[in-house]
Parts: sequence; structure tokens; C-alpha cells
Amino acid sequence: MKHLSAAVILALVLSAPASAGWKGPTMYDGTPDLKLTAEVVAAGGGPEHFDSKKLVGHMAGKNAPAALAYLTKTYGAENVDGFFRTFTYAVTDSLKYATAKKIALPTISVPSGAVLTQQLYKAGTLPNGQYDPGYMLEKLVSHPIHMWVMWDINRQADLGKKTDETFHIILTDAMHKLAGH
Repeated sequence: MKHLSAAVILALVLSAPASAGWKGPTMYDGTPDLKLTAEVVAAGGGPEHFDSKKLVGHMAGKNAPAALAYLTKTYGAENVDGFFRTFTYAVTDSLKYATAKKIALPTISVPSGAVLTQQLYKAGTLPNGQYDPGYMLEKLVSHPIHMWVMWDINRQADLGKKTDETFHIILTDAMHKLAGH
């Protein structure tokens, strides 16, 4: 198999049609909110020990057991496990790309789970008022890094495209519930 350079792969990813899910009208191409990114990473245990279960637990607060029970009942234990594995992988993979590009996260104080949830929901809200998890992720890490991470997730044997799609569905539902929308 011929190996492609990173520049060629990036060009292919960024030029993919909207129907492929890589680029489209909900793309955010502005500057990422590194403060919010740092808050997410810190709430999940920090860059060396990030765990999406810890992040979601922080966001849900005392309602964490009920939130997990809701997700498990709605989507099944296997899909919820895939959701958390994908979420953790997405953050750690994003950090890998940010580190390679010498993008440093600011030092922050972790806000309450309720405040962080509202900030993330706002970050993912499109100009038309609809919440979009991909838009939120692009506001956190940038469009190019989001594309690389999706590419990586889809190529992981233990994750893949179906798990990535389910991740976006569950994240949308979880954010609506946690944010009270």
C-alpha cells in the first residue's frame, strides 16, 4: 500500500464533499476557543489522564448516575461504551495534534459542571439555533484538527465510522439533556 504524505491526506480530507461528512455548511473555520478547550481537558482529568466519563460526570454533577442510566437505556451499553471510548480518543488525539502544532492550552480554573455544559452547548449552537456536535468540536480544536481526528477515529479498528456516527448522535442527545434543551 502506498503511503501518502500528511499534506496530501489533509488536502484530500479538506476537499471531500459535504455528503462525506467532512466539510459543509456547519463547518466552523474561526479561531478555536482554547480557554474552553482547556476547561474540557481539565474537567476530564487533564491532558495526561483525560477520561470522558470523568468529564461527563463533572458536567452532570449529582445527576451523573441518572444520566448514565438514561444513555445506557436509550442506546445500549455497547454503544455507550463506544461513545466514551470515542470521546476520550477524540480529546487525546486532538491534544496530540495541538502539541505537534505547538498550540498550548492556557492555564484555567475548571468551572462548575453546569457552567461548562452551558458553554459547550453555546459553542455548538449554529447561527440558526440548532446544536451540532461537530461545530462544537471545531470551536474547541479547529476545523483541520477535527477533520484529522475524525479521519483517525474512522481508521481505528476498535472504533470506526459506525462508532463515530453513534458518538455524534449520543453527544447531541447528552448535550441537549445536560443543557436542559
